[in-house]
Amino acid sequence: MMTSLELTGDIYRIQRRPGSRSQLVTNRGEDGLQIIDVHTCDITTIAFSSGVIDSWCLRADGRVAVVFNDDKRHATWVPLGVGSCRSIEFPPWPITQGMPYDWRGDTLWLKDPDTFAFASVDANGALEVHEGTPCCRGIASGGARSIVCDAQMVGVFASNPIERG
Repeated sequence: MMTSLELTGDIYRIQRRPGSRSQLVTNRGEDGLQIIDVHTCDITTIAFSSGVIDSWCLRADGRVAVVFNDDKRHATWVPLGVGSCRSIEFPPWPITQGMPYDWRGDTLWLKDPDTFAFASVDANGALEVHEGTPCCRGIASGGARSIVCDAQMVGVFASNPIERG
């Protein structure tokens, strides 16, 4: 049986929801997000007012998104399940498009796409800027590879993929 789903409206951002094989996350115009289950055609709407979504950071478990509007310098923490949307501090750089990011539990690490500046924002919305140019180097130890970019930015990646969330 083939299911058909037609998406209408001003959809300009779409991504598979991390942790799900059948759900997509899309913008809902300029006033929220939609979670679309492509198997059941169910659509869940999460309303908030941010304006245009220039970028977003979806957590690996699919439970949280942080969305950014560069023109308004506005960021919103968006639970993709239970919880309320709330404004959080915007990073100190002007553009979030193409911004590398990494989730460490409920802390979102951000990197300025144009410099070596880093910032982190926690679930309470507190933004901390990490000054200085990180000294990145690789360290091999016992079959694992560590990348050290700052005292706060330490990641250990085993030879087998692991989910970082």
